[in-house]
Amino acid sequence: MSYSLQELTNMMTVIGECNGNCLLASRVYAQMYPDRQHPDRRCMEKLKERFERTGSVAYEKRRRAKTVLNDENEFAICLTATEDPETSVRKISRHLDIKKSSVAKCLQKNDLYLCLLLISSSVNY
Repeated sequence: MSYSLQELTNMMTVIGECNGNCLLASRVYAQMYPDRQHPDRRCMEKLKERFERTGSVAYEKRRRAKTVLNDENEFAICLTATEDPETSVRKISRHLDIKKSSVAKCLQKNDLYLCLLLISSSVNY
């Protein structure tokens, strides 16, 4: 459930008034604001943890993992694919700790993706 910034601020104020007791804070908040959605104890705990970690009640923006296709990783991907052409993109990704989409892009860029598909499809029959 998403709460407005005002609601989050009110919830944090109630947590402070309850000396950090999130169970009590959820009950007090429900009494103080009967017309609003009532957060449970866990919601209050998460808000308190976020506030302690960031100093803000605002929701944190999610950050996407960056693509890690540098020369070193491209070499490792191509080497792994040529050493074991029967391996899958998923296995290479897991082995090198690189996103599957990055592995697939690298293999396509170096004309190795089609080779892996052909070999793996012929092995399955």
